[in-house]
Amino acid sequence: MTAREHFRAPDGTLLTYRDFGEGRPLVLFAGDSDDTADLWLPHVDPLVARGHRVILVDLPDERSPARAPTAAGLALLDHLDTADDPAGYDLGGHGVGALLVVRMVFAGATPHRVIVAGLSVDVASREELGRLRASMLVLTTPGPDGQVEGGLNLTVPDFASPQVVAAISGFFDATPVRPCPPRRRTRPADDAWPRRPWSTPIGAVVEHDGPVTRVHYGTHGTVEHPDLTGVDLSDLVERQLRHFADRGEPVEWKTYAHETPDLPEHLLAAGFTPGWERSVLVADEITAPPNRDVRDLRNEDLPEVRRLAGGRHRTPFADIETDGPVRLWDANVQVVLERGRVVGAGWAEPAGGGVVVIGGLTGLWPQVLAEWARWAERNSTFFAEADGELRDVLLDVGFREVVTARSYHWTPPRPPAATRPVVLQFDQPEHDEIWHRVDRRLGFRPSVRAFPGITEPPGSVTWHLNVGEDGLDELQSVVVAGLREIGGEELYWLDWQHVGYRFEPDRVGRPGQPPWPGSAYPDGDYYLYLPRDLRFGTFGHPWEHTLCVFGESLVAHVEEALNKLLGPPVRRS
Repeated sequence: MTAREHFRAPDGTLLTYRDFGEGRPLVLFAGDSDDTADLWLPHVDPLVARGHRVILVDLPDERSPARAPTAAGLALLDHLDTADDPAGYDLGGHGVGALLVVRMVFAGATPHRVIVAGLSVDVASREELGRLRASMLVLTTPGPDGQVEGGLNLTVPDFASPQVVAAISGFFDATPVRPCPPRRRTRPADDAWPRRPWSTPIGAVVEHDGPVTRVHYGTHGTVEHPDLTGVDLSDLVERQLRHFADRGEPVEWKTYAHETPDLPEHLLAAGFTPGWERSVLVADEITAPPNRDVRDLRNEDLPEVRRLAGGRHRTPFADIETDGPVRLWDANVQVVLERGRVVGAGWAEPAGGGVVVIGGLTGLWPQVLAEWARWAERNSTFFAEADGELRDVLLDVGFREVVTARSYHWTPPRPPAATRPVVLQFDQPEHDEIWHRVDRRLGFRPSVRAFPGITEPPGSVTWHLNVGEDGLDELQSVVVAGLREIGGEELYWLDWQHVGYRFEPDRVGRPGQPPWPGSAYPDGDYYLYLPRDLRFGTFGHPWEHTLCVFGESLVAHVEEALNKLLGPPVRRS
């Protein structure tokens, strides 16, 4: 057996590990058992045989979630030279080890894929709830090599049963997770946070035009870029304006004083108008004093926080909510209390590489800054944009101004859309209401044995899903074409016990639009497409392996094509 080796991190944490084999590194962190021998050793030989270098890491004896040694884990990856392997590396963890892995990813680790398990919502504070939800996902890169594979589905109890793997895969597909960039050991004084989103926001489209990143939200758009010295600015500005005009989206274009000084002149000539001007502020250490009248966001605080957060902020609170629960609960949202009543709020987000971006403060609340200093990883760099009195408060607690930023705005002649093309549904009243309607009107009864799973409406047709992987795209195309033909009303895609979406069929699934949400094929769970009134739709049953189509108009549009693809129906209602 490989001998244990010891590694003492710069913060003094002592980690013990064993290193087996050669090949693509797979670093596995122990969790709730005494050491990695109990959990991982039975799987080392098969993994080594498949070309992995397997590193088993034991955590310190103190394994509370609050003490998951994130900085030490990152230092160990550097010590093991995992980032230097041309094939990349993978991370895995169980229990507290899984929580550690998730924190490492959000702190800047860049594995090709991550598998985590054994987490529950009682192992961390509320500030970690978003990361716990994210840890139910498989954080991975696109493509077949990034999906859950048998080689990493280590068959320890409660780790990777087929049901768990299916649920993890489905939740990952439905809920994007922001990848993190490599950690940077140094930052220049005027370095700003990355100027493109970590992942595509829900319902948005991210497009790149040379150095420019455009984000089209359907309701508005943004433009960001690095220094444009040497670029034909007239042509660049004209192209961007044409894209937003074609979509009917208002646009905000952010500029920085130290970059491309003649850009504002070209924006004004193209019809943009100047907007806000703010200081870009950076802090390596926050010196604000703590205060007891600050606590983490609770669900019951949301109505008041929404009201307070209606002003102009670097990151609108509404955008964080719209991007779904993972982003909301991964952010650190603090509320300020006065006699038990919420009177203020602030929100900040980890941006990878030891960077924390302050999205907004509803007032002059240095006590919120103190909480963020306590929450952030050691040696984090904080970024903010502010003007007026808030700028003065930030300067007083350790921030320094590195540059000024100014916005320029253009508004189309016709009113923009009121909502994004796709709206995530999770624990909102709307999501609960549509599921209650499915329960009542369709008699939804989940079961692995009792079929069918709903009271199939009159006129419905049900097919057995006799289709291999090669036919899945065709199945989806048939269903999408049928749903498009029926009309332009909003639809829901529902995934039992997971996130769903409300979307406008005419605004998704085509070039330049967000992807069509979900799938008709029930990949491990019950999937449904239907409108608010449930008068037509599809119901995919993962255990009976069937697809029920109901509603006279939808059946008429898809029946012939599905008969050719799937064969004769198994029943008609």
